[in-house]
Amino acid sequence: MPQGSTNVQRLVVVVAGEGSDLPEAARASLQILTATLAQLDGQIETLVAEIDWRAKENVVARRLMTIPGIGQLIATAIATLAPPPQVFRKGWDCAAWLGLGFWSARRRCWSAWRWPTKWRGSCGP
Repeated sequence: MPQGSTNVQRLVVVVAGEGSDLPEAARASLQILTATLAQLDGQIETLVAEIDWRAKENVVARRLMTIPGIGQLIATAIATLAPPPQVFRKGWDCAAWLGLGFWSARRRCWSAWRWPTKWRGSCGP
């Protein structure tokens, strides 16, 4: 049997089929596995529907989704978890809060990239 996530449906068919040459000991444990996968699929569908609904209902999430590369999941997460913009002194502080930076070994702090040539960090020059 080939391995990998692309072959899961094939495994489900083999486990469900009575005519396959699968040993009974393996069939019992694989039936539990396929039942768990089916349950997870249902839970994922429920969560996707919830995220879709929240993204459509939230004005901020809808505005964020107009940005290329920002989908329903990211827009909903930012709209739900991000503090208000008034908390940040500058846009760089917001970028650092989002994790759009890097660890500066020279400064021993997190820094944000400032286009085109300057580095900016919250821990001094």
